[in-house]
Amino acid sequence: MKISIRTTNRPLLVSILLISSIWVASCEVKFIPDIDPLLLPTAPPSDFGELDAVEADAQPLEVEATPISPLDPGFDPEDPQMWIDAIESRWPLVDVVTCELIEMAKDCKPWTARELGLLYDTLEEYILSEYIDREILFIRSDSSKYSGLSEPWSDNYGNPYGRIYIADQAWISPPAAALYDIFDVLFKKPERFKGTIAHELTHAAVWFHPELLEWWLAAKEAQGIDWGTRNWRLGLLYAWGYYDELRDDPELYQTSVEGELFAMAVSALMYDPTWGKSIE
Repeated sequence: MKISIRTTNRPLLVSILLISSIWVASCEVKFIPDIDPLLLPTAPPSDFGELDAVEADAQPLEVEATPISPLDPGFDPEDPQMWIDAIESRWPLVDVVTCELIEMAKDCKPWTARELGLLYDTLEEYILSEYIDREILFIRSDSSKYSGLSEPWSDNYGNPYGRIYIADQAWISPPAAALYDIFDVLFKKPERFKGTIAHELTHAAVWFHPELLEWWLAAKEAQGIDWGTRNWRLGLLYAWGYYDELRDDPELYQTSVEGELFAMAVSALMYDPTWGKSIE
């Protein structure tokens, strides 16, 4: 079954994601946005520190007349800097933190050329790309606490932007975190690395456009669906206990849980072959 997401009916797009999820079936990825001066807290505080050399108010990069492409003559796929140049020239709102010389961040490590190639592919394939219309910093993390982490921030003028951290566990985190993924942590696969990136991009998209999550909730309600946090097809293996401290605030708890389920659904539709879907 092929699903086209190229539609001007944007709530329908989210409905398609939901309906596809019903017929088929996580990365252990934590969205931790409660960091000043956030306007829309949706999860617990982060223990991350400030970036050391990345300006919060940085302006989007200017688009080059001809973006660099991996297909260009002389492009060396083994050179990480070439991938960074290709990413930043094609997507001017994306800044890849190199974690070398003066461009550093807490707990960061340099990207490999292979990882940057997967980042390039994910950005190219991402099905909600029209909602990534604010600046995003991508940071390769050496943390062992998560697979991916999306931090929503706002600059001094109240403009939202995002920081996405990708860690080693991204290689082994299944997009759907479903029952059939129970042994997936034993194998590293590029689709899981890309799935983690797509998951975190979805959190960023919701930070920039909260209506995405509203459409998701409306579509679920219209279908009479209440997955909860232990559905075997989506999220069964996710570390939901992380949000237990939010149960005293039912609205915040629901927003956090539904944000994770939505991110998993998008990621799984893109990179989980067991869902048997083709996104174009």
